[in-house]
Amino acid sequence: MHNLLSNATAMVQNGLGSSLCIEGSFTNRGCPGLRFVPIEPEMTSGHVLIRKRNKSLPKIAEHFWEFLEEEIRKDHEVEA
Repeated sequence: MHNLLSNATAMVQNGLGSSLCIEGSFTNRGCPGLRFVPIEPEMTSGHVLIRKRNKSLPKIAEHFWEFLEEEIRKDHEVEA
């Protein structure tokens, strides 16, 4: 399977840079010579959902949008 992390991993293995990734996404890749180094202190970030006003989405995208809104609402209730 190839994705952005596997592309970045190949570049890092060839000395073309470094990669910043989410913990857990690297460990199951089996990349000899590379290691995951956690950022200290831990850094966190929020998420933002944006969409064009008064523009309809395909039905499946609308369901996904509603799912995300509900999950965010649940997270805010837990934090309060």
